[in-house]
Amino acid sequence: MSNLTIATLEHRPSGEVASLWAKRGSRDRAVVVGQSEWVSFPDLGIMAIDAKVDTGARTSVLHAEDIELVDGDEGVIVKFLCHPLIDDLAFEVRCEAPLWDQREVRSSNGEVEERPFIMQRVCHGDLSWEIELSLTSRRAMRHRMLLGRGALRRRFLVEPSRRHLLGRLDPEELYPGYHSP
Repeated sequence: MSNLTIATLEHRPSGEVASLWAKRGSRDRAVVVGQSEWVSFPDLGIMAIDAKVDTGARTSVLHAEDIELVDGDEGVIVKFLCHPLIDDLAFEVRCEAPLWDQREVRSSNGEVEERPFIMQRVCHGDLSWEIELSLTSRRAMRHRMLLGRGALRRRFLVEPSRRHLLGRLDPEELYPGYHSP
């Protein structure tokens, strides 16, 4: 029954979806997001990345290349390169974060891959929350990040027919010296 209700809610105007969600007993006000949203990871230096909101993915994934695991004073550190802007592969951000976990992940094409996981604060405007991210190359994908259902749970409702309901983050304003191609 609840699956049918959620499917019905997703086709209503955003304001109506949020008010119906509140009537269902949510303690917090639900935020409606579109099929993709601009987010940032300030602790990684990623100030703008267009993330696909993917309720079919359990975990979130961030595009990463040249992944290196390095022993540090306080544990293992993951170092990697991220190309957050799909239209500019020359632009890259060097990132590092403590290793949270390493697990096997089955991708949407059925392949199993061992991936490093990190915990990071994701932000958009006044919204900020901690999520678990797996790291892998998404070079061939349209979006450099997937925001999975674990990051969405109890915070957001998805309006799949809309995009960027939280607003746009402008890379030219957020990355000093950057000019789009």
